[in-house]
Amino acid sequence: MKEKNFSKSLIEDSFSRNFLKLAIPNLISTFFAALIVVFDLWYIGMMGKDALSGVAFIFPIYMLASMLSSGAYGGAINGAIARSIGEQNTFKTSCVFRSALIIALSGSLLMFLLYSIFFPKFEEQIFLDNKSYYFAERYGEILLSGMILIWIFNVLMSVTRGIGNTKIVALCWLIVFLFQIFLASFNFQIEQDKILLTQGVLIKFLNLFFYPIQWSAISLLGGFLFGIISISIFYIFFNHPLTFKFSEIIRFDGFFTLLRSGTLAGCQSILTITISLLSLAIVGFFGKDWSAGYGIALRLELLLVPIIFGIGGALIALVGTNYGAGAYKKSVEYAWKGTMVTVILVSIIGIIFFLKPNLWAEIYSNNEKVISITEKYLTIVGIFYPFFALGLGLYFVCQAFNTLLWPVLGTFLRLITIIILFLFLKYYDALNYQNILIVFAFSIVVYGLFIAISLYYGPWRKISQN
Repeated sequence: MKEKNFSKSLIEDSFSRNFLKLAIPNLISTFFAALIVVFDLWYIGMMGKDALSGVAFIFPIYMLASMLSSGAYGGAINGAIARSIGEQNTFKTSCVFRSALIIALSGSLLMFLLYSIFFPKFEEQIFLDNKSYYFAERYGEILLSGMILIWIFNVLMSVTRGIGNTKIVALCWLIVFLFQIFLASFNFQIEQDKILLTQGVLIKFLNLFFYPIQWSAISLLGGFLFGIISISIFYIFFNHPLTFKFSEIIRFDGFFTLLRSGTLAGCQSILTITISLLSLAIVGFFGKDWSAGYGIALRLELLLVPIIFGIGGALIALVGTNYGAGAYKKSVEYAWKGTMVTVILVSIIGIIFFLKPNLWAEIYSNNEKVISITEKYLTIVGIFYPFFALGLGLYFVCQAFNTLLWPVLGTFLRLITIIILFLFLKYYDALNYQNILIVFAFSIVVYGLFIAISLYYGPWRKISQN
């Protein structure tokens, strides 16, 4: 691929042509990313509500790793690659690539250390019983041990999005999904046309035995391992605008700028996961069934993140290249147009599950109470998903402009809104599930509107007037 032709097409071609060229493969890749999560939850659901309840408190850690490596630092990497290509600076592009790998190694190590220090205290904090804690611990220790695979894969996908090759990104995500299913199948047996779990998976030549909850995490990580192998083949044997010179292997120009931008974006991701864990802890007051039902519903909300990023990741490359080339007004127009597409897409998803909440709930559980709890969440909160898409979609595009402060403040405002209204309900003895869901929905509205209004009247207006 010739860098000059690529950057020229992103600047000179129409918005619709470039957007479709980048966004459709990227949406396909996020579809496979969503299927990976759905399959993992279905797999865990076969182990019962204790497993669902326990893993509900671990899953946000996986999403945090994904949001940091793909959305926060990954978005910063994507934007930096796109801007450097717009500037026709191949050396800078390669420096970003090398810096991305260092960030992946550091981020995964930090998450593992934090998990090892704080998780032993987690049981008392969230009031899990012994069975739920068992599943959380077994799943978590495997997942965090292999977290580096998730980080490396996602930052490599961000680099690849930045150079504009979203087709390769989609192919690699498909490979991850297929190998996850392949590895998980070793724990399955078919009896009377039904898929059942075996007692575990024995690897004879290593004399290792893994229980189903452990093997579910191994299957997930194994898929990412094969994804890394696939993208490595692309960068070794196929054409791309990056240069790998041995003499430049220790050159990391711009590393701290990238780190600063990614860390600010990471604050938004951490706040988002904090909101998820806080919400789970609040709902956990009502009992295990409530945690399991809410955990299923929460997965749908968190699954919107990669779907929104499907468009946002493409926009970062498109907007960032135009911004790097000095087309400021056009870059802002593209940012708003692309975000509106995100809002429309998520609105359709919200309406579907508002009208038919059982479509999601019954995939993962046959417990009537758990299903009812999930459905109530979707009918109250799901209709407000467009505001979540508005705020998060703008957050992703901000990485092309380096205007991340406002999305971070918006997420912090959402967290504060939940805390204040929760304390208000508790003080007036009005703490029930329905009122809590209304609080969650209201906080999403505040989040989306604050970010949109702040950017429209703030930094994006100044950029478009240049």
